[in-house]
Amino acid sequence: MLGKILITIFSLPFLLIAFVLIGIKTCEVRNSYLDNEVQELCDTDPEVGVTIYETRTISKGTHPFQFDAYGNFKLPSKTGSNRGDADYYYQFLPREFIREGSPQIFRSEYRIMEASTNIVLSKSVSYRREGGHFYASWLAGGKSFHCPNTAGTVKSDTLLLENEI
Repeated sequence: MLGKILITIFSLPFLLIAFVLIGIKTCEVRNSYLDNEVQELCDTDPEVGVTIYETRTISKGTHPFQFDAYGNFKLPSKTGSNRGDADYYYQFLPREFIREGSPQIFRSEYRIMEASTNIVLSKSVSYRREGGHFYASWLAGGKSFHCPNTAGTVKSDTLLLENEI
């Protein structure tokens, strides 16, 4: 009787470790499958990538409200509280969720727009998978998958700062 109790007590940590390892492996396999699905969405959507329709040259002299107190260029969001009436340009990032929950997959269309006319100056379309880890996302380091990796170039290629030309 005592032998069975000791075997049970000593085997519990091993069973727990096996459960955790199987859970991690299952989530990683599922995330890999979903990453392939995201890549397929990128490959089949003709709008994926950066499209620049028009460029603008801006400076502190012609667009003073687009710069903060330190002289840094700011591009407020369309609905953000930091957007003022005097802002000439703003950014808009609508998301279309393809899969909600954890993990989630969504399509982003980052747009830079002219405030006075609501003309889209440029856009960047991408897909992203976030979440789906066995352990907490803060332990996972915020692992995700997205394609293509072009969103950072849209702002600098659309709105040319006068001192950068």
